[in-house]
Amino acid sequence: MLSFLWRTDLDAAMAQLDRAIEHSPNTPSLYATRGYVLSYLGEPARAVVDVAVALRLEPDAPNIWLHFLGHAHYANGSCAEAAQVLEQRIRRQPNTDISHALLAACYGHLGRSGEAQAAWRDLLQMNPDYSLVQKGRILPYRRPEDRQHVLDGLQKAGLGV
Repeated sequence: MLSFLWRTDLDAAMAQLDRAIEHSPNTPSLYATRGYVLSYLGEPARAVVDVAVALRLEPDAPNIWLHFLGHAHYANGSCAEAAQVLEQRIRRQPNTDISHALLAACYGHLGRSGEAQAAWRDLLQMNPDYSLVQKGRILPYRRPEDRQHVLDGLQKAGLGV
């Protein structure tokens, strides 16, 4: 299913996930994955619901699911909620570059530029080769404005990335 996501065949990923959930409606990983795909499809409200279902079904969920939820909140325009979830994920797994990048963008939109710059510094300490340009090429956003939303948050924070 995720192979379709990374090949940017989001419709095929959704079709497979919908079928899988239909056959196995109590499998939390399916909801988490579908929520992640929905964020890239430009359906963040549905994404928040699906990832929340996954977390309810699996209280000891993998840390990446917190990133999925933070990403969904961010895409839904809820930067404060996204920041809270991403902070939680980073406390659990400090060496996550993608969550640090998204947290920096959240802080930028929230006018918390000092915190955004600190998150970005932390990211570059753990991964000096991190490239937003490279990530922008592989992250499968259907709508260009969703990818731009991340860049806008970083620019608002004064990060010329």
